[in-house]
Amino acid sequence: MRVESNSPVCRLAWSADSRMLVSASKDATVKIWDLKTYKIKSDLPGHTDKVHCVEFVADKVVSGGRDWTVKVWKN
Repeated sequence: MRVESNSPVCRLAWSADSRMLVSASKDATVKIWDLKTYKIKSDLPGHTDKVHCVEFVADKVVSGGRDWTVKVWKN
């Protein structure tokens, strides 16, 4: 499997069904990847600095960043 990003990735997490991957990057982006097509399904804006952590929680994505915020995204 190969998924490419334009910025260094800080953290990855897989969905419970292993169909999606979420990435947290140094460029303040959170991306949800479809692992069937290896394409970006969603690009989640909102952080203003590096994103340190990300996780799937039920049908949501939770991310935390250096901007001292925690974001909850509906998947």
